[in-house]
Amino acid sequence: MRGHPKVIREINRKNIIEALRQSAPLSRTELAKKVHLSLPSVSRIINALLEEGVLLEVGKGDSRGGRKPTLLEFNPHHRFVFGVDVSREITVVLCDLQGTIVERRKIPVSPSFCPQNVVETVLREIESIKQYTEISENRVVGLGVSTPGFLFKATRMVESSPFAGWESADVETLFVSRSPYPVTIDNVARASAMAEILYGWGSAFHSFFYFYLDWGTGGGVVYRGKIVRGLSGSCGEVGHSTIDPEGVLCYCGNRGCLEQYTSTAALLRNLKREMGEEMDFAEMISRYREGDPVVVNVLRRAGYFLGKGIANIINILNPQAVVLGGELGRLFPLYVEEAIASARENIFSLSAQETPIVVSRVGKEEVVLAVAQMVLARYLEEIG
Repeated sequence: MRGHPKVIREINRKNIIEALRQSAPLSRTELAKKVHLSLPSVSRIINALLEEGVLLEVGKGDSRGGRKPTLLEFNPHHRFVFGVDVSREITVVLCDLQGTIVERRKIPVSPSFCPQNVVETVLREIESIKQYTEISENRVVGLGVSTPGFLFKATRMVESSPFAGWESADVETLFVSRSPYPVTIDNVARASAMAEILYGWGSAFHSFFYFYLDWGTGGGVVYRGKIVRGLSGSCGEVGHSTIDPEGVLCYCGNRGCLEQYTSTAALLRNLKREMGEEMDFAEMISRYREGDPVVVNVLRRAGYFLGKGIANIINILNPQAVVLGGELGRLFPLYVEEAIASARENIFSLSAQETPIVVSRVGKEEVVLAVAQMVLARYLEEIG
């Protein structure tokens, strides 16, 4: 059965672009062999892509006799994408079409920073980057954003968030109404899980659960290299699983949510109660490194509760691995050690006892790159 000519042309075009993204530079003859097309067919597509600026001619290749072939490569600076991560600081990056960072900015913010202020700050920084890099607006193809809190799939509104003022915020509309570019939004836990797939443990495990341990506690389910979102987009919201029905009241309205025992916000709240004074995150890190017994005990207790949550995930999902990410996973080995010990005590199956529990290999830069990659993937589909 023969395919529709237009569909076949689009597939061939995509294959040529992808071949040059992965293996450039190539001659027309080499490219024809690689994508299994005739030389005339490849040449027609290449000529169109050269005219559009998607490909570049980059000199001459070797020849065993006769004319030297012209070499081709994908033009990564044909267009650009922005990636934004909103957590306890805002990170904005400009990437080319190979996902290479061209420019980056970091802006410290307070957890009380409202969504409107965040959107205005991000767009102002984007404008500043464009002016600094002298990239015109028509060369930017989209904006990818990771936000704190749970995004309801049907409305794309933030249904719950550890950040004050973000509950019920229509963050997508705020960005779309102000941004001159198409906007792709996901929550920071899933964006972090995507970063792990692309740049971290995804090379070792195709199916794992990712714990996001930061100002809030969240998660992402990865199955066969893909994020599982669930019917309403709430798959992986481990931070709102109950570990103590009579416990701390959560901003979601329930009591005893895992997040209220394991997040940065919970740690700082518990330290204030124990020490009778406010403490910021930087001071908590400093006192932990100095071996402050109060900080150590609070971290141990948080790790104990996290282990309960990890065991629940392993008992229910039986994943290849559990990955602990976010700032808490990276900065506090004691917290991680206590969590792993607690989890091992509560895993039901003897075989599941051996499930690897590992610290994330990615940081904030990879997370913001992951949301930029979401935009990049969509654009590459469109031009193919």
